[in-house]
Amino acid sequence: MTDLLVGRAFSVGGRRVYEDRLITETITLASDRMLTLAIVADGEGGEGRGDRAAQIAVDAVLSHLRENTKRDGVTALLSAAMEHASEQVHSFAWEQRPDEVRTTLTVAAVSEENVLFIGNIGNGGVYLHRLDEPDSGLRKLTQDHTLFNSQMFEGASRERLQRKHEDQSPSLMRVLGRQLDVEPDMGIYLDIDNYLRANQRGVGGLELRPGDSILVCSDGLFSQSENGDRQLVTEGEVAEILSLEEGDSAARMLVNLANSREPGDNISAAVLQLPDPRRKEVKQRRRIVNVGVVGTVAAFMVAALLFTVFRQGQQIDAISQLATQQAEFAVFEQ
Repeated sequence: MTDLLVGRAFSVGGRRVYEDRLITETITLASDRMLTLAIVADGEGGEGRGDRAAQIAVDAVLSHLRENTKRDGVTALLSAAMEHASEQVHSFAWEQRPDEVRTTLTVAAVSEENVLFIGNIGNGGVYLHRLDEPDSGLRKLTQDHTLFNSQMFEGASRERLQRKHEDQSPSLMRVLGRQLDVEPDMGIYLDIDNYLRANQRGVGGLELRPGDSILVCSDGLFSQSENGDRQLVTEGEVAEILSLEEGDSAARMLVNLANSREPGDNISAAVLQLPDPRRKEVKQRRRIVNVGVVGTVAAFMVAALLFTVFRQGQQIDAISQLATQQAEFAVFEQ
């Protein structure tokens, strides 16, 4: 297993309480296989309920995987762990406010063979950036479980649904807490928008390449600013950061960028990356270019300053000459 570069960062953002939960951890399964996990849960419920629901979901996944004695495939194990989390959150929600307490749950797991597996319930996101495919940008591997997407999964055409749901309804159809049994979506939607095909692909996982970056985040990272005038970060900006930065540095830069643009929600981001020397090479080239640009700008500013001083000197000489001429003329007049 190539040593993964792992990073995470989070911020309360525009909220008073941090209701997300973010975990990165490497665990050993009963089969002695190791998995590196990035888990994000986005709770909702207020008054200490949303954050508690998110914590229960994350803890339930980890405990189920640690205590598991089966030797099933990774996808089956993750699915069972997420179903267990759904049961735990549902029990908590019904002790509180069943119509208000809920959480999303997104899990990315990388095996010793550097194969990625995904589980998702809600609208958390898993994204892929490939260093050897810079033109492909950032690609989303999950689908949000909105009413719009759910109906598209069932076979309705995108064009007809876009006419039916002009706002592409953001209401979530799958979320932990509302129902006892919630089916995790184990699909990998890389160039696939069909639910069954994506889940079939998810069973085998996605083989990662050197330089690949996996971003796992709550929806707060890509949400609109508080006043709604801009998206906090763009996919292009995320791809740029992941092509240059590694581990905690990459995660912090993503969260700090979003946090600087008046977020209205919590922000959570985890990064799993395969190392690649090209990332440092690209960063070094950028640094050299930036130094060159700064040097050019500085040289231009110095030249402009010297020119200004020179012109001012000429003006002073001219004024001095004029004053001398006027003085001589005054003497002549007398």
